[in-house]
Amino acid sequence: MSALYRKLPARLLLCPEAGLKNPSGMVYDQHNKLLWICDMGNRRILQYEMETGRVNEIPSNCGNGSKLGIPLAIALDADHRLVVTDVEHNTVFRFNGGWEDIWPSGAVSLDFPGSITCDADRNIYIADFNNDRIVKAEPSGGISVMEDIHCKQPYGLYAHEDKLYVADTGNRRILRYHTHSGEREQDVILNGFASAISIALNNNGDIFYSENRRLFLLPHGSQEPVLLIDSKRWRDYSFARLAHIGSLSPIGQDIILISDTVQNSIYEIDIS
Repeated sequence: MSALYRKLPARLLLCPEAGLKNPSGMVYDQHNKLLWICDMGNRRILQYEMETGRVNEIPSNCGNGSKLGIPLAIALDADHRLVVTDVEHNTVFRFNGGWEDIWPSGAVSLDFPGSITCDADRNIYIADFNNDRIVKAEPSGGISVMEDIHCKQPYGLYAHEDKLYVADTGNRRILRYHTHSGEREQDVILNGFASAISIALNNNGDIFYSENRRLFLLPHGSQEPVLLIDSKRWRDYSFARLAHIGSLSPIGQDIILISDTVQNSIYEIDIS
């Protein structure tokens, strides 16, 4: 494993004083320069305006009188609508001017949907953590288990181009799966590491993944991960102690956003 021996520029975007409580999933809207956050402990979704620093709360009421339970993971679909996993109700919500439960009655049941991602073909993928599987929701309404992906307690999930990347947490590896060919291309094995929790890719295809208090970069085409941040290097900053990197969201090629789910903070890291 190679390492960067320089202090990376970083800044604190949101801290506990902003009212965060266990921020989990994040997704960045490049077009509108907005960061969407699952403020899990407060049972709400927040919108953070990157240019102004303003924080807005999205109403959690649904059209049928119900409310979001515990939002854990969030993504933007191909039509630029938010989709969120709710681990209290084990379902998926979509925001289209208001929240709607899009998981059909009688469909494949979810048990702790830990992550969610969408591809350009309007498919939605969910990491069904306690059932050790990945579930696919098609735009036609079909729901199916992706039987070709063999995983244990999958947590992080990220769609990039025609590939699906899975943080196969229970098996301590990252899987890369070809969504168009239906054949898994290869396993990216993380030998000697703790279990990957969150995963994301930038525009260049570089892979970022987190393991508790460590952040790694796997450059495109490489098998040699680079350590970007760990608890020891974090002491070089004037931030609170790094406790748990729960989610990642890239901006372009050189910026990665990280949430500390325990310290109730969100940071911006510049790797350029």
